[in-house]
Amino acid sequence: MSKRIGLCWTVLVACAHAPGAGVAVPGGEGTDAAEEARPLPLAPLTSEEQQLRQELVSEVKALAELGPRSLAHTWNLYSATDHLARRLEVLGHEVQRHGFTVGDEVLQNLEVVVPGRTPSTLVVAAHYDSSGDSPGANASATGSAVLLTLARQLARRQHERSVRLVWLCNESGAPRTAAAAPPGTQPVSAQPVSAQPGSSQLAGGAQPASLQSAGQPGSAVYTQHVQREQVPVVATVTLGSLGYYSLSAGSQRYPEDLLYGSEKRTRFGNFIAVLSNAGSNQLLEALRPTLSTATLPVEELILPDSAPLAREGPQARFWDAGLSGLVLTDTAQYRSPHVDDALDTPDKLDFDRLARVAKLLDQIVTRLAGPSAPR
Repeated sequence: MSKRIGLCWTVLVACAHAPGAGVAVPGGEGTDAAEEARPLPLAPLTSEEQQLRQELVSEVKALAELGPRSLAHTWNLYSATDHLARRLEVLGHEVQRHGFTVGDEVLQNLEVVVPGRTPSTLVVAAHYDSSGDSPGANASATGSAVLLTLARQLARRQHERSVRLVWLCNESGAPRTAAAAPPGTQPVSAQPVSAQPGSSQLAGGAQPASLQSAGQPGSAVYTQHVQREQVPVVATVTLGSLGYYSLSAGSQRYPEDLLYGSEKRTRFGNFIAVLSNAGSNQLLEALRPTLSTATLPVEELILPDSAPLAREGPQARFWDAGLSGLVLTDTAQYRSPHVDDALDTPDKLDFDRLARVAKLLDQIVTRLAGPSAPR
């Protein structure tokens, strides 16, 4: 990829919003890792965040202890599917299992629909499979666990917009390049999220071709599901790896050949990143007041559609379908040395910061789904 493409990258910073977060502002007058000031300690966890932390430790360990959740370990993968479904049912949710074939196996996406006062819909997704022989504690268990904490909170309330929570399968083993939508399909997105709840228009497309072919990622299958059902999706939020952080200078890396001005950015891996493509800028703008209240540092990255990070993972399929959306991530391979390997275990994770991310996600959902009332 040429240097010129890197100039298309724009980086905005919600900055270190937490009191005392003290992270250098990326894109401003930067320094190298040796000169950059060490971030200040964060404020203590609130009682709500402490409860979230306990839940997250339990859920991440439960998934990781199943072992690798991949096509090479299908028993573990099926066990993870059933574990998540049972947890959701205990919380009082009705779980929809969307099966699809990959080779000789039948895998499942899990979906929970929390009806709102209007049909316009926010989709929040994570994946629960892992790669190869990795236990995937950070790569997928953190996102799945954070989504479970959100499911618990949503079981007690109703928002203006409907919320669909989705646990995707076959994301780690599927091809990294996003699958194009079948010919004749149309984007399923409704009006932008800045519109008033309830103002979205139904949009759909022609009946899609079957996606039950070998290697099909669960996000592509789910995208076709919402197209077929003509779900009026106003926004999507995808959870990547969320739990690896470091206060060591030089722990944060960036794709130097693509990310314009990466040498100016912080070299401390102490933040959660919010990734957007250019088409989702309006969504990012709507969220900026919420991001400013986060209790850990937040950085916003806007990617051109040609950037590798914009072509990988579930959100790439959502963007290809014309859906506005964002990704929450700890930046994965640009920070963690244990991506997709056997050392991706719970003891490597920062559960204090993961709890802060779970709290932030709840605030994001409240902002995007509209005012809530007890159910």
